[in-house]
Order: sequence, then C-alpha cells, then structure tokens
Amino acid sequence: IKARRQQQQHLRIMPDMTQVVWVTVFLSQWIILVGTSSVVSVGPVAVGDQKQVASHAGNIRCSPPPGGHRYVVHKGFEGWGDRLQQLMHVLEYAHYTKRIFVADWRDCVWDDCPKQGNGFGEYFFVRHVASLPWLQFMQEWEKHELGVDSVAPMSWAMHMGEPASFHTYNDRRTLAAEFPDLAVSVLQEVFEGRRADFCEAVVVYTGAGEPRFYNHRWFDSLQFKPPIWNALEEQFRKHFHNVGYQPYVAIHLRNSDKPWRCGNISNWLNRQSLAATWAPKEGNHFNQTYWRIDMDSYLKLMMQKLEDETRGAPKLPVVIISDSNCIIQRWKRLGGPGKKRFFPASPALPKLSHKLRMHRLLWDFTVMVAADKLVRDGSSLFADMANYIRIAQNWLQLSMRHGASY
Repeated sequence: IKARRQQQQHLRIMPDMTQVVWVTVFLSQWIILVGTSSVVSVGPVAVGDQKQVASHAGNIRCSPPPGGHRYVVHKGFEGWGDRLQQLMHVLEYAHYTKRIFVADWRDCVWDDCPKQGNGFGEYFFVRHVASLPWLQFMQEWEKHELGVDSVAPMSWAMHMGEPASFHTYNDRRTLAAEFPDLAVSVLQEVFEGRRADFCEAVVVYTGAGEPRFYNHRWFDSLQFKPPIWNALEEQFRKHFHNVGYQPYVAIHLRNSDKPWRCGNISNWLNRQSLAATWAPKEGNHFNQTYWRIDMDSYLKLMMQKLEDETRGAPKLPVVIISDSNCIIQRWKRLGGPGKKRFFPASPALPKLSHKLRMHRLLWDFTVMVAADKLVRDGSSLFADMANYIRIAQNWLQLSMRHGASY
C-alpha cells in the first residue's frame, strides 16, 4: 500500500494555500431535488464554498473516474455517539470535495444481525450533499467494475460488499493505517486545504480506528425520514407539549459499560463493555472514577452532580435517560428525582424488536437534545454528543421545543 501511494504522488499537486479563499456565507435557502434519478442533487452552493471546492478540484491531476463520479462511503460502526461524530466528519469531506455520500450502515451494531433493515436509509436522509443509497452504489460498483485501482484504502477493494465489523477493524482496513504519521484525519487534511484529494473513485471511511474532526453544523444535514420524525414528535408532544413547551432537566445514567452493570444488555454492548473489566487508559474519554466504585456510589455522585448543576436555577421536572431499567429502579430507591419517559411499543414496533430498540435510542437522544439542561457522567459519547448539539441550538432542539411539524 505504501509503495502504491508513493507511485501515485506524482499525480497529485498540493494545494496553493494563497489561492484558498475562506468566505463565510450564510445560506438563506437549500433546494433539495429528489427525483427518479439515482443521485440526489442539492443547491444552491454558497460562493465561499465554490471557491474553496475549486481550490481542491484545481489541484487534482487524476484520470476521470469510471462512470464520471467520485464517492465517499461511510462504513458505519460503533454506537450512536461515535457514529454521529464519524457521520459529520464524512459529510463535511463530501461537501468540500463534491464526492457523492454513500452510507453503509448494515453493521450488526446498527442494523442488527441478521440484517433486518436497510441501515441508514430506513431512518435518515441527508441534505446539503449529493447522496446515493447503498444498493444503487453497489450497482454502479459492479457496472463500472471498480476495483483495486479505484478504492482508498485499497484493502476494501475486495470487500466492498461487507459492512464494517470487529473483523475489519482488526484487519485495519482504515485510512489511518495508510497514513500512520498523521495526527489528524486525512479527510480533515483534504477539506481544510492541506492535502489534495484522493485520485481514487471511492474513498472508504470506516467506523472504527479513524481520527475524526466534526462540526455541529453538519448535524443539520442529517434529517429523519418522515415516519421516524412523526413517531418521535408524537411522543414529544405527548410528554412535553400539552400546553406549550414544558421545560425539563434530563439526566443520563450510563449502565452498560460499567463493571457493576445490571440487567440485560445487547450483545453489542456486552462485547463493548468487556473493556469495563480493564483499567481505563489515561487520557481516554471515560471518567475513571466510575470504575473504582459500585452502583450506589455512582448514583449518589450523579445525584450530587444534578444538585450542583441545577443549583440556583428554576426548579424543573427531571427526566431520566438510561440504557437499563434496573439502574433507574435503583436510582428511585435511593431517593433520586424524576422519571423515565418511555417510547411505547406498538403493533408496528413490537416488544423486543430491533426497530423498537432503534426508535428508543433515537427517542432518548432527542429528549437529551431538547432538554433545558443535560446532566451526564462524562463516560458516554451518546450523552456528550447530545449535549454538543443541544448547546448549538440546532434544528432538532428548536423543532421539538417549538412544536414545529416536519
């Protein structure tokens, strides 16, 4: 792989930074054109974006790709917090390089095993970037016989039809493996103008083992499919919108990745939480305090944190978010305030079904994003990303608070 990269360096010219013009442009309107064609087009494009994109495109000396299109494929993996970081990173790269975004979220973490849905497209669509559904991308892949010379990293050329997994992570089929000396993501190097884009028609960004740089504004490019949005909004109106918006404090009690975890958890979380039996490495995002105490001590710490972070503020109802009912029950026995607002099962979303689990995941995230205050323990990217987006006052929070229809 390294030798191949060296051979291709003469095809690339590094960007002339004096020609990169950074202009802040606020878009007043995006028109999304959805038709029968396979590629979703978007527009208009801000003037500043055009100039920056031109600075990338003008410095690539590559042969035209087969079929005339270039793609970036997000092989989703890990939990929702990690996955959301990855997604925002890839969307920014797709936007600035004019690559077509393709989501392959058929991994066992998101789409369950055996596969029960069509991954990303069952729940979301994107705007502000051109996109292509996974199955249509694979038709293009086969039609134009894309292969070893068309994919970066090259190790995905023979495995494009496979979703991301622990196996692909262990095989290090990542861009980071091809650029081990980079402290940041190579995609970030490209969209910030420090490196020319890949010549390959397809760039694959895996859901594990890759550095990430993300900006909350790219969450606005992610949109719920109408049935998903309507289901979430219906429950939100039921719980928080009886007479106008009813403000609340959310507290997230993380159970599954603690060594003292209780109750039944998914196979994915069970495997992930094996790390909870090891001493956390210094500098990772987990708060090491929680690995040295038991559940009751953890919950008492969270009660104190809730009190500290709401002291002096108007008293609001508390909504509990957790990945386990047993930790909520223990919280209540210890005198903790609040209650869980459940997303109910239904004939369309029966108990124990994968779809109900995914709706509840998105519901919990939405409740945290729309909260007036979010108290979290610092060991969950799920809660951290909700807080990051909540502070940004994005469309999801504002829509839920103001009761806007989809």
